[in-house]
Amino acid sequence: MDRYLTKCQCKTENLQLLAATAFLIAAKFVERSGPLVEEFQFICSGICSLKHILVMERRILSMLGFDINIPEPYSFICRYAKCARSDLLTLTLARYICEMMLQEYEFLQEGSSKLAAACLFLAMKMPCSGDWLSLPTQTLVHHTGYEEEDLLPIMEKLSSLISMQNGKLKAVYTKYSRRQV
Repeated sequence: MDRYLTKCQCKTENLQLLAATAFLIAAKFVERSGPLVEEFQFICSGICSLKHILVMERRILSMLGFDINIPEPYSFICRYAKCARSDLLTLTLARYICEMMLQEYEFLQEGSSKLAAACLFLAMKMPCSGDWLSLPTQTLVHHTGYEEEDLLPIMEKLSSLISMQNGKLKAVYTKYSRRQV
């Protein structure tokens, strides 16, 4: 939405349509099974028709030249986990930590690759992780470019974040508590 608005103006009455459509595009891009357009029509309380959402989707994608891929921590986590030969449980833990982190403003100042490295290092340190006894840290340091010591402040914040289960935002916790690993 931000990138679209930097390139063109949007009337105030179309902002809800723009926001819903941008969210739809993002969800389709990130999630394995994307949401239905009808769900977004419902979210908009019927203000936006199915046709309007689809037209706006084409308009946004055309304006951005279909270039919607921005380096994000999630992509780096997948790459780093593959390099470290992490098991599925460790990768899932790192993804969970990453999704929890993305809801917090304080992490915006850090680069995506650094955040991803911190998430994976932390996941590998958890006793429930399959990688915690055989930490291939040198491999990870080589591929991420970050020493573990450089990531400790972020890892401490992440650890505190995932320890607090009484927050208001429960969607990520619910998503991963249902997932079978």
